Amino acid sequence: VVAARRATCKAVAEALAFQPGEQDAARAALPEGTTVVDAGGFGPARLWFQVQIDAFGESADPRQAAMVATARRELAEIDALLG
Repeated sequence: VVAARRATCKAVAEALAFQPGEQDAARAALPEGTTVVDAGGFGPARLWFQVQIDAFGESADPRQAAMVATARRELAEIDALLG
């Protein structure tokens, strides 16, 4: 189950390649004071998973509910790693 979830997350990440101008627009849409490190890491990952929870947390759509469940698991794993 974990391997399948990781494969899904990898496929999503690969599909999220920014087109010209999209990264600037995404940064402009972040709440004031939010920082994103271009090199990646836990901060941007946490932000990505939290955005999914915020966007789809109340959805009755089973696909969106599955995305939220995955995002919550990933956040819990990151939090466990960071102590």
